[in-house]
Amino acid sequence: MSIIKAVASQEAYLRHKGEYINVAFTIKDVPHVLRLENNYIKNNNEYRNIKIGELLQTIGSNTSNEEAVDLGGIDINALKCGPKLYKYLDEWAAIQNISNGTIRFKEPSKWEDGFEKMFYQADFSQIISSDCAKYTPRFNACCFTYQHETYAAWKMYRSNWNKTKGRVVCFEINEKKLLLELSKYAVEEDSTIYQGYMDYRIEDVDLKELYKKGSKYHDIFFKDFSLLNYLSLMLLKRNAFSYEQETRFFVIPNNKIVNEVLDIPISLKHIVNRIILGPNYTNKKMNEFIKHCRNHGLDCDIVISELSQECQRVIMIES
Repeated sequence: MSIIKAVASQEAYLRHKGEYINVAFTIKDVPHVLRLENNYIKNNNEYRNIKIGELLQTIGSNTSNEEAVDLGGIDINALKCGPKLYKYLDEWAAIQNISNGTIRFKEPSKWEDGFEKMFYQADFSQIISSDCAKYTPRFNACCFTYQHETYAAWKMYRSNWNKTKGRVVCFEINEKKLLLELSKYAVEEDSTIYQGYMDYRIEDVDLKELYKKGSKYHDIFFKDFSLLNYLSLMLLKRNAFSYEQETRFFVIPNNKIVNEVLDIPISLKHIVNRIILGPNYTNKKMNEFIKHCRNHGLDCDIVISELSQECQRVIMIES
């Protein structure tokens, strides 16, 4: 009986582990970029419309966490289009990106949310006896969202008031083209890039206690610890932020020192479909921003968000 219980317990453990710990999948013709996915993301209807269809089809189900699954004949260039990603920035940061032709990635130690960088700054010595850098490397990261537009996003990025007076910019980006640009950088700079979806399921109280032995999710994340366990921890975010629907990219250099910021050269003209300006933009400020974009070769459509557009004060109900 005890053997049966042990087997059942192990099966339950592996099942729950697969719900939270990601596996890395290769993408054909996109070297050095791996897609992270767990069973929850793969099976949840909420995410089905934001995946790159064929790219996320998997082969084999017994792959260990240390391996990457090869998707074989799937060719990114054969896909007609990728989903749209959105990157919100205060106006000053957006102008810097456009001027320099870069997108900024930050080390987690510079993130504002203490919960998100909690495990990046943690001491893993009790569960990793050696080669800690292999399993908990330093890296730079950047988040994008699949959420087209929310009023909360426009509010959240208004922090740089002195330089921008609360003006916020949103880049609408072709995800497939972004993957190709990041792959080019990773090859040239001998780095590995992982992309994973943020996980908002764990409650605040459990997230605070996660590091303690005996806590609800401790064994799931810290037993048989690997790099993918570590990256899965770095994809945890409080439920209060679930509206963001973010995806996060990690840039892990193979033989380089990681600095607090990393500006990756990327052809914005190639990846940006259009630019949406925050609801508080005036026509004057819009024209100034458009001029800056055109001066730097960015000729995509630029529009002002209509979220705050007023309706008529008096309306006539039609019969």
